[in-house]
Amino acid sequence: MRQKTGYLPSLDGWRALAVIGVVLTHDQGGKFPFHVLERFRDIGFVGVDLFFAISGVLVTWRILEDEKTRGSFRIKSFYVRRFFRIQPAAWTYLGVLAILMLCGALQEKWSRWFGALFLFRNFQAHWANRVAELGLGWFSAHFWTLSLEEHFYILLSIFILTVRRNRAAVLFILLFGLIVGQQIAIRHGLFSDDVSGGRTYWQIQYLFFGAFLSILLQLEWFRQHAVRWLRPWLVFVAGFLFLEVHSYVANAHLPGPFNLIGEHSSNIAYLFAFCVVATMLHPGSWTTRFLELSPLRFIGRISYSLYLWQQIVFHSSSPETVVRWRPLVWAGGRPQNYLVLFALALLSYFCIEKPFVRLGHKLAPPSTPGHRDLDVSSLPRSAPAIPSLMA
Repeated sequence: MRQKTGYLPSLDGWRALAVIGVVLTHDQGGKFPFHVLERFRDIGFVGVDLFFAISGVLVTWRILEDEKTRGSFRIKSFYVRRFFRIQPAAWTYLGVLAILMLCGALQEKWSRWFGALFLFRNFQAHWANRVAELGLGWFSAHFWTLSLEEHFYILLSIFILTVRRNRAAVLFILLFGLIVGQQIAIRHGLFSDDVSGGRTYWQIQYLFFGAFLSILLQLEWFRQHAVRWLRPWLVFVAGFLFLEVHSYVANAHLPGPFNLIGEHSSNIAYLFAFCVVATMLHPGSWTTRFLELSPLRFIGRISYSLYLWQQIVFHSSSPETVVRWRPLVWAGGRPQNYLVLFALALLSYFCIEKPFVRLGHKLAPPSTPGHRDLDVSSLPRSAPAIPSLMA
């Protein structure tokens, strides 16, 4: 009998694309040789939106799988696995950062460091004052996304525990309220991308939209329609056309594919959730097969460590940062910055991230195991696996 697994290789491919987008955005130390690639680099920040889409879809799906298999949602086990998945690697990065701060190797405000440690960093960002934010908070700035994701885990688990029936309808109402509330705040000057754009009550909708799709897929009628119509190529074409029409109506011009993504990053976040689901539902599509290429899957597996350590390596992207330690200054130059980043990420993944994820799975075994490298069950290692989504 084939072992049921929660691991979907295509998601590692998506993670790879997401972290590549983030890294390209932060690599401001030189120019790409081609104009098209230069423009692509400038819109790489949408990688964060892709990370949110992946988390919203996947985390919710795993919770629902656990609930279906065991009859209830075991919140303690969920938090144990999430803790060992996220915090050990994050604390290692923050520990190294604290040592460098104490030694005077770089400059970072301690309030920003504590914001990252206690997961309220997304409430501290104030991009209107770029010098203060990046000069004193660059090395922990990327923790705004990690803080938001931790808030999502808490809010999602509360939602799953308290709403037992009609979850899709209830979540739709909540999402509608969040979207309308944001539009009202924008009209009345209560919302600002520079001051409050990263705060949980503005950003959580993008993660919950992925959760909404996962909940809908539990409904047989929706799943049948999704398998039939939600094909990767159709999602890409329809999404692109929607953004083009939206841009034309709003601005009376067609900006082209590169500017289009930058102008409508919020819409892109919703589109990414559909893209992730489409490839999950169609593992045989050429898009899914591309995402399952070995290099992309490997980058995807170490994407969390890459995301953590790219901030300290690509410090030269922000001229406001203060770095005094010569080895770190050297590490920020091209092309050695990519070599240093991969070395740090590999150390982080194999020495910290992977062992602690395995420990979390051992202490709180999931109903469906993840990647075979993390399997701590007694099942034979040679047993072939099938994605639980398609079981």
